[in-house]
Amino acid sequence: MENTFFGIINENEFQKLDTKDKENYLIKNNILEANLVIQFEGTLEKTGIGESRLRFPLQPKREVSISSIAINNYYQFLIEIYTPIIEGEFIMFRRDYEKDNFAIENDKKRKYALKIFNNKFEKVCKKGYDVMIIENNQYTLKNHFSSLDKERNDLKAKLTEDPTHIMPFLYGRKEFYNHDFIQQNDLIKLIITFESTLKILTWINLEFKFTEDNYFDEDRLKIRELSDRLNNQVPFRVIQFIHKCITDIEVDKYAHVTSLFIAIKTLNLAKIKEVDFRKAINELYGFNLSRLKKPSFSYSSNERIDSFIKKWEKFKS
Repeated sequence: MENTFFGIINENEFQKLDTKDKENYLIKNNILEANLVIQFEGTLEKTGIGESRLRFPLQPKREVSISSIAINNYYQFLIEIYTPIIEGEFIMFRRDYEKDNFAIENDKKRKYALKIFNNKFEKVCKKGYDVMIIENNQYTLKNHFSSLDKERNDLKAKLTEDPTHIMPFLYGRKEFYNHDFIQQNDLIKLIITFESTLKILTWINLEFKFTEDNYFDEDRLKIRELSDRLNNQVPFRVIQFIHKCITDIEVDKYAHVTSLFIAIKTLNLAKIKEVDFRKAINELYGFNLSRLKKPSFSYSSNERIDSFIKKWEKFKS
């Protein structure tokens, strides 16, 4: 996620504003969001001798809160600035894990990993927390990573309860978020513990495939977003194929992406416009491709197209 809110406010200029202007400035810059809340205030009115009626006039009231996009940016900033701590916890875990599992049979290694996975999961998600849900009037087990995603969202919500420590982020004061800040803030400690544990859980799951991860697996997230950007009009298996091919490209991006697009059209895998395909690839994978034009006949271009066609035949089976 691109962090667009760090340093968005000029602190000196902002402090000169009165309270109302500060609020309006924050709303204008999508840091706060304003909502009209309708309140019903009942009053008793006399309509005649011995008669009365209850009246409920509407009382609209504006309430402001920190926007979800600002909180998401702030949370991502916290992850990035505390990455050395998060990575350090993960490296220490990997060191101990590899030492404990050296020369251990795969079956025993898997059982050991599952035990660690469950123990660590229950430390950051209360036992049974958000595990049971109702679908079609039936109870069913909820995925572990769905619960972890809910836990992360709860942590983000808690950040809105004390907006004072968000202001240095908006001012661009990175030095504010030092060791002393961590020690004085229990919520920040919880976030760091959660993110380091989450990194361990996603790694274990990647190794042993205990459960499906549609929330934190970067490949799955990218595939889902690519599908959304192409308006869900491309078959999911084709989306997976496109993602695999794009992430495998190391050199000559334009030539390879062009050949991939031509191969897709040749095989009639999807009805997709060049401009939509190119825009999605540029935005999601950080490319900067101009219009994809069918190359003039050459051995190398035909060879690339044939290569993608063969890859698809192998990939779909």
